[in-house]
Amino acid sequence: LYSGYTPDSSLDQVANAIQVATQVEELHLGGRMLSYAGLRHLANLKNVRRLDVSGTQGYSEKGLVRLILELPNLEYLKFALPRSTTRVDAAP
Repeated sequence: LYSGYTPDSSLDQVANAIQVATQVEELHLGGRMLSYAGLRHLANLKNVRRLDVSGTQGYSEKGLVRLILELPNLEYLKFALPRSTTRVDAAP
């Protein structure tokens, strides 16, 4: 199942709509914003094996970890966390 950019709806609304599709095994989300609430909707997709949220923004690392823990059949996850504005120097 692929969800592309839809200018009149957020990915949270898409996530809410597909949570009833319990047999979804592969989901690719792309577009604008996917908040913590949107991630919570995705947690109902217990049969999902492959999930791609790499084209989205708005979710936190903590929310993503919580989602992973609630998807027992997840085998593959593609994501991109926002870049940190904090500089981290490696130890010599």
